[in-house]
Amino acid sequence: MGRGFRISGDETDVSTVCHLALSLSLITAVQPARAQESPPLGWLERSIRKEAARLAVATAAQETTSDVRVDQPSKWSRVVALERGVTILVELRGVPPVSRRFVWADDSELIVVNLDHPQLPDEARRALREAVSTHPDTLRRLNDGAQFVYRNVRVTPDGIFVAGRKVVETSDVLERIRRGDVAAIMAPPSRRGSVAGAVVGGIAGLAVGFPVARNFMYSTNRHAGVWIGLSLVGCPVGGAWLGSQARPGVTERIIYRAP
Repeated sequence: MGRGFRISGDETDVSTVCHLALSLSLITAVQPARAQESPPLGWLERSIRKEAARLAVATAAQETTSDVRVDQPSKWSRVVALERGVTILVELRGVPPVSRRFVWADDSELIVVNLDHPQLPDEARRALREAVSTHPDTLRRLNDGAQFVYRNVRVTPDGIFVAGRKVVETSDVLERIRRGDVAAIMAPPSRRGSVAGAVVGGIAGLAVGFPVARNFMYSTNRHAGVWIGLSLVGCPVGGAWLGSQARPGVTERIIYRAP
């Protein structure tokens, strides 16, 4: 698995950084309006860059090289409380994790559906999605003789049938796993923007936009205000967004890990 990033504690939202860049930009825009003569813009520009660089270093220091986030010490009760039909990654002992749809769990057993089985036709996949979402108890009681019917698909203890033809064994798709065989259960990886990249991008955008805005601050051009706004607001915010996408990380939340 590729390495990504994790932020200790509460994960910083990239939008917060964008808001910070926006605030800095607006502050710089207000300063010249308070005097008839231009303030020492060179000093102001250096101060903004210095403070933004300090913030970038502080933010980047919070990132680590791990791409797996554990909210709290894992407990099996979190598995039991999962929403029916949610996609999870199931890792058995000694086996790489695989994607499954959650059906049900108790203190001793986990029941999941493998929708990626190569012998499942599309009609059967749709039926199983419906069953997992609306009738998980029926799937759980298949061993007791229950069956699920959806249009021309029947899910029975003896197999899964489409238009009366058996396409796959039910046990090959509906998996019953002993709790003791489970090494870990995780949420699917999610892609997130880089906070440090957003900060650096915002700084770069501000460095580009500020000189442009300075040239229009005392211009008689009737569109000067538009260009100032685009330079002081658009450049930092756009740079922050581009920076956040330049080096994205992957977060994988562990729901349960066996002791």
